[in-house]
Amino acid sequence: MRAWVHTSPQLPLEKGMTLVENEPYPSDPLRPNEILVKVKSIAVNPADPTFAELGWPGKAFIKPNPIPGMDFSGEVVSTGSNATSLKPGDRVFGRIDTEKGKPGSMAEYTKAEIEGCVPIPPGVEWDHAAGIGTAAITAYESLVLNSISGDSVFINGGTGGVGTFAIQFAKAHGCRVTVSCSTTKVDLCKELGADEVIDYRSVDLVSTLKGKGKASNDFLTNGATFVMVPGGVSGALIKTLSKNMLCPSMLGGGKAKFKPYFAKSNRAAFQQISEWMAAGKVRTVIDSVFEFENMPKAIERIKSGRSTGKERPWYIEN
Repeated sequence: MRAWVHTSPQLPLEKGMTLVENEPYPSDPLRPNEILVKVKSIAVNPADPTFAELGWPGKAFIKPNPIPGMDFSGEVVSTGSNATSLKPGDRVFGRIDTEKGKPGSMAEYTKAEIEGCVPIPPGVEWDHAAGIGTAAITAYESLVLNSISGDSVFINGGTGGVGTFAIQFAKAHGCRVTVSCSTTKVDLCKELGADEVIDYRSVDLVSTLKGKGKASNDFLTNGATFVMVPGGVSGALIKTLSKNMLCPSMLGGGKAKFKPYFAKSNRAAFQQISEWMAAGKVRTVIDSVFEFENMPKAIERIKSGRSTGKERPWYIEN
């Protein structure tokens, strides 16, 4: 089968990946909870190059596979003995835990666990379904599982993959949403349902948040929670986590309840997201589409910082 493989791991992913025409088909027997999928579309996530290019201490925690890619949509080919809710021919979307060393989605065929894979809602196209994956599960678990209907939430950066889903999930969950973004993205945030949009290019964001009682540490309301979605494993991240989780506030640690979030598959969450999409409450915001052969260009683009947000998904048609 055709697959993109990080054949030169000493190089950045976009320069060290090769389109292999005869990569072995995943022919090993499926585990009970696994499914084999013919990939139709891939959403490139910023974590894909992050994992592939990890140095120390990152590799002590994450074991990247040479075939990258977490998010996908596709058609079920076969199922393990316990994956009884799916059958060959079903249209599905989901994500793969590549940080555990499993082959990713940048191939014609991939294996996924049933915990990270559900049917595509009727009327949702392959590309839109592929973009749900990691960005959506991050938004769901970091926001929905830490809030209740009626809460006010602040989303710092509303136009990335996580941010666009977070706005929509918060509204579907019954929350009031304040979000930050740049001037050119204000209309998009409003379109997605944000109640209040703060243009950080025209006002001082921190001062504005202090005045409204929203944000971390000094300007969170009493009893509120600061949920952090790390961008990758690094020394700076470990320092931030240690400061906020272990260091008392009197010694410079965080003053509010602090929760770091790392994406993991959650079938119940994916099912809820699927229901919201079927009901028209949630949609995937697509930024750009690339052909499968142009995977390095997609990686370059998402690493360039020119996308509208940190977790903006980019699509590869396969």
